[in-house]
Amino acid sequence: MKKLFLLIFIFLTLFRFDVSAESYNYNQRGDAVLSQAGYTAEKTVSGGDLKISEFNSPNDIFICGDRFFIADSGNNRILCLDISLERIIKIYSRFTMPDGSETFLKNPSGIFADSEKIYIADSENSRILVSDYDGNIILEINIPDDSAYNYSTFIPQKVIADNYGNIYAVLSNVYSGAVMFSPDGDFLGFFGANRTDKPKDIILENIKNIFRSDSKKSRRKRNIPSGISGFDIDSGNFIYTCTSSENQNTDIIKKLNSAGQNLFMYNTNIFGDYPDLYSVQEKNMFCDIDISENGYINCLDFRYGKIFTYDKDCNLIFISGGKSNQLGGFERVSAVESYGDNLFVLDSMKNTVTVFKKTDFGKLIENAESLYNSGKYSESIEIWKEVLVRDANCLTAYNKISSAFLVLGDYKNAVDYSKRAELSDIYNRAFEGWREDFISENFGFVIIIIALIVLLCLKMPSLKFKNSVKNSLVILFVFFMATIADGTLYGLQFRIEEQRVFNIIPYFVKSIGIFLLWCISSRACGTFFGGCGTFGNIFIATSGAVIPYTAQLFINVILSHVLIRDEYVFMQIIRIAGIIWTVILVFNSVREVHHYSFKETFIAVIMTVLGIAVMICLAVLVLCLFQQIYVFILSLLTEISYRIRS
Repeated sequence: MKKLFLLIFIFLTLFRFDVSAESYNYNQRGDAVLSQAGYTAEKTVSGGDLKISEFNSPNDIFICGDRFFIADSGNNRILCLDISLERIIKIYSRFTMPDGSETFLKNPSGIFADSEKIYIADSENSRILVSDYDGNIILEINIPDDSAYNYSTFIPQKVIADNYGNIYAVLSNVYSGAVMFSPDGDFLGFFGANRTDKPKDIILENIKNIFRSDSKKSRRKRNIPSGISGFDIDSGNFIYTCTSSENQNTDIIKKLNSAGQNLFMYNTNIFGDYPDLYSVQEKNMFCDIDISENGYINCLDFRYGKIFTYDKDCNLIFISGGKSNQLGGFERVSAVESYGDNLFVLDSMKNTVTVFKKTDFGKLIENAESLYNSGKYSESIEIWKEVLVRDANCLTAYNKISSAFLVLGDYKNAVDYSKRAELSDIYNRAFEGWREDFISENFGFVIIIIALIVLLCLKMPSLKFKNSVKNSLVILFVFFMATIADGTLYGLQFRIEEQRVFNIIPYFVKSIGIFLLWCISSRACGTFFGGCGTFGNIFIATSGAVIPYTAQLFINVILSHVLIRDEYVFMQIIRIAGIIWTVILVFNSVREVHHYSFKETFIAVIMTVLGIAVMICLAVLVLCLFQQIYVFILSLLTEISYRIRS
């Protein structure tokens, strides 16, 4: 029996490892969940498998037609294989220059090819070579003799060419983007440079520099863009770039048109793994990118050895690979390419090419994508529903189904599916259509509801509330609940970001905390300026003053489930009206409680606000002090425990 339990435990452990390593995705809340694999590793290919010497630190691969090229950098050669990776077609280690002399490669790190030419980034020779398939050099590009090229080195790492023959190269230690050359090798300038920090961050840093010492300024990170680490080009001459940087937060993945404009600039999707709330995880570093025939974007992560596959709208579809010694795992990835249903990943540490094959689940998604992109929305919906049967957490399926229903005019189903996956943009448009249909079908009922709401609003001002501590506590509690509702119960179309973890403390501080600070500061200022109001009187008067603000919070929460984004101005008007009304009531409460004149009331209000700021600053200082004491005691206890052990 013990042996049986042991075997079951080993089986479950191995099964769990395989799933967690390759088959996961992210749900609508950004949590990692189990998912079916889109690709599975089929085999690895090494130099020994091809009956040649082993690869030595290969850096790049490229597929052109039925030819598979490998930049075998350490062996100073370019390998040309058949697409099945079973036969060597040609080994390029020496080339013939136009004058008839021979030249040799030295650490070639990038390879690209079209139907007639081979483009090689010959790194340690500081040049780009353009050759025909017989090894005859057509063009040699060296460091540009141009004042616009203000770098002293020329070390090409990657190279591609567009349909017009223009050549692009990623250079080492160059931050101005890719270098662009004409078909004749003339330097045309830089292309697709990454952006620096956002303007607001730059302004904030400049303000901070006013108060920094010279030593701190010297240690501060320089505000320069990161260089491009890899790129690829599709059939439409759009160039896709990726960046591997610890500090770069913008332009991680870009799609550039011929003018160098980033078409993904306003895309809000996250590239790579989502941030983990409960652990500090280092960010992904993308070293290469590949665009497949069907428009999928394959991003290769150097840090974790993963391949992130996105559709053309940057929706995450699959995550494959990972760091391991098993089949499908990597040590140091360097390049990725796709061909048909296969994905090829180069490992420069293992010196192998791993072949991934698309699974039935991956083919199902590809079929659904193809139907959707060709405008066959009804047919695609059925396939996407089958995808959800196999993987209920597939966000792309929810996205496509709700979008398809929206195009077909089935707003009810579009609302339902977009709400399940919390897709606010699609939900907003679908809800607008559904609301229009609902009003046209239930016009009389809607008019009656609106009339009752108007009558209720007209009745509210005539209600009298008795001034007492008990009623004030009830109002304060309602204010607290309204603040929570305002932060958590808005309609999906108005949610900027879904709250992954509910924390009651911020809502308590924004409502009851600020309320009590106002009462305490007002009482202190009243004592200083000769006011006659007690803390109880201030508490009761202030609680009555926050009623309009509390009411507008609840009203806007209700309206957020009725209005669409284009009608947000009505919610803003209600919010501003509630704030102004509350400010006027608070001002009057201070004057009546303390029996001030208008001028004295104005000064008292300003001093009360300053008093709140002072109390907050003191609270922060006290918290910092306690934190330092805690760290000191913890380090002291740790030191004592080490001494006792030794």
